[in-house]
Amino acid sequence: MFKRCFHLSECMASAVESYVINLKFDKFFDIEATLQRNLSPLTCEALVSSLPKTGLGWTARQGNGYYMIQINIKRGTEKHTKLLEKGDIVYCPREDSILLVFDDDATPPGPVNKLGKINSDLEPIKNARRGINVTLSIKETK
Repeated sequence: MFKRCFHLSECMASAVESYVINLKFDKFFDIEATLQRNLSPLTCEALVSSLPKTGLGWTARQGNGYYMIQINIKRGTEKHTKLLEKGDIVYCPREDSILLVFDDDATPPGPVNKLGKINSDLEPIKNARRGINVTLSIKETK
């Protein structure tokens, strides 16, 4: 039986396993991350379908080991966890934000949906300024 698609992106999404995205930190630096659709399919599709998108970025309270980017996709928890690893990119429903994890001891503000991994050096993220615009865009699909 065939699935009826109302938008081209719906038909393409089911065949896509991962998305490589670019995160541009204003005029300072860029990083690359891979979103794995199987980790949180609904959250991943909601994020990807909203790209390109610009959100305000800031370091977490009390140095909790992640950089937060507000993205406003308003998704709930899906295959959630509180266990984070250095290099993870996750969605936090409580904050409606993407978290870029740069420390193994990172503590999220609540349950998060894992989205994938950061492919770039994590050092620039640790030192990123508060209050800068971060633009997310799709680089390629696999």
